[in-house]
Amino acid sequence: MNEDEKRIFGQRLKALREMKGLSQANLAKRMDGLITPQAIYKYENGKMSPDSAVLIRLAEVLGVDAGAFFRPAGVQVEGFAFRKLSTLGVKRQKAIEMQVVDAIERYAEIEDILGLDEQFDKSPFGRPVSSLDDAKEVARTLRKEWRLGEDGIACLLPLLEEHHVRVIEIEEKEKFSGLSGWAGEMPIVVVKKDERTERKRFTALHELGHLILNMTEKVNDKEKETLCNQFANEVLLPECAVKKVLGDSGDKVLSLHELVELQKQYGISIDAIVYKLHEMGIFNENRYVNYFKRKRVDKGFKDFVELSRIEEEHSDRFECLVYKAYVMELTSLSKTSELLAEPEKEIFKKAISL
Repeated sequence: MNEDEKRIFGQRLKALREMKGLSQANLAKRMDGLITPQAIYKYENGKMSPDSAVLIRLAEVLGVDAGAFFRPAGVQVEGFAFRKLSTLGVKRQKAIEMQVVDAIERYAEIEDILGLDEQFDKSPFGRPVSSLDDAKEVARTLRKEWRLGEDGIACLLPLLEEHHVRVIEIEEKEKFSGLSGWAGEMPIVVVKKDERTERKRFTALHELGHLILNMTEKVNDKEKETLCNQFANEVLLPECAVKKVLGDSGDKVLSLHELVELQKQYGISIDAIVYKLHEMGIFNENRYVNYFKRKRVDKGFKDFVELSRIEEEHSDRFECLVYKAYVMELTSLSKTSELLAEPEKEIFKKAISL
């Protein structure tokens, strides 16, 4: 390896190691005595390069194609605040951050290969936001700009990607729900892949709120979370739609069946619906408090209201772009395998050109 290749290899090795949450000592231990922690330190600092046997074993241990060690960094990521990771240790936060950065870099690389240069237009959302009503107004603006009308949003994650918001789904067992930031002019929303669908949709919009709500300086961190929740709630379930279905003539007694129908129609959790009804005065304070009190003491009730009743959603734009590039012969089989982090034999099953 020349000096540039050593440097890139070292950066990639460190990033991939941190993605797995491994120390240099732990990685060396998994290498079955092939190398020492000191050797890994030298690799990561560009002072030494591995032979082919070590390189192959490193790829196996870290679960990547060997080509992943030589992909130069292509984007600068900014603004990731890890708001919901406060209960996680520093090492776990770093591992999640590295997962996200790796996914964004691969996303940017395939868009570059295909010559895509899509830009997110945030100009319609510039009004200052300091109150719940302000957040709702931005939500209504988004529905208007994206021509969503008053109906439920059938496939939210693909909709976000259609409007140039990059959605990254990560597999994470720890307590984590969402994250957001910018890669240049590219807005990034990160959600947990196996999260309950209603929650995943709400989280994606909450994180989008952090990106597009122009919150004033007087808004503190706790208030920011509340404003983003308000934004997400109004995008998924507009007040005008609630009034059309239930009216707005004050406190009402509603059956759980009616709430379930709203959940299925608008793809929003019953908890979020109850919050909306309370805010609009359709549920009084007593009814609102009793709902959450019953959830705490009645497991059967809790399980019922937290049941997902809509189809699973996933973001598949990245995968589609990678396969498109492959069938157009813009990428090799090995490059496709590297971008998707899948074995080459799996690529053949999906890459049938028609």
